[in-house]
Amino acid sequence: MKLTPFGREVRGLRMDTGRMMKDMADHLHVSESYVSAVEFGKRAVPETWPMQIAAFFGLGKEKSEGLQVLAKGSNKVLSIDLQDDSLSQLHRETAAIFAMSLPRFSEEQLLRVKRHLEDIRHEKPWARGSSVAVDGS
Repeated sequence: MKLTPFGREVRGLRMDTGRMMKDMADHLHVSESYVSAVEFGKRAVPETWPMQIAAFFGLGKEKSEGLQVLAKGSNKVLSIDLQDDSLSQLHRETAAIFAMSLPRFSEEQLLRVKRHLEDIRHEKPWARGSSVAVDGS
């Protein structure tokens, strides 16, 4: 069985820093076997782990956000609470359309959408009102 992208990153961090799995498991209040199961995708990455692991390794904001993305991408199920009061109807409709359309996207389309979403995620708060150019496809 192969490591998930999240598992590869976390193992790499341990190797690079000389930290032991037992130390990380103790920090997360779980067993080493549970950490291993998460790294191999046998268990979902708990929601709090990316931030806890970032703190364990003393990672900065950008690396911490990267762990969050890898964690979400490594889990087999991703849920979005559409009853969240902070979401507008447009948010809900967009999430639903995206979820229904996802299997139909080509690799090229997925890469374009991913890049665009990453750009939006890294925009400065004051730039959110400005229009963002998207290639004409």
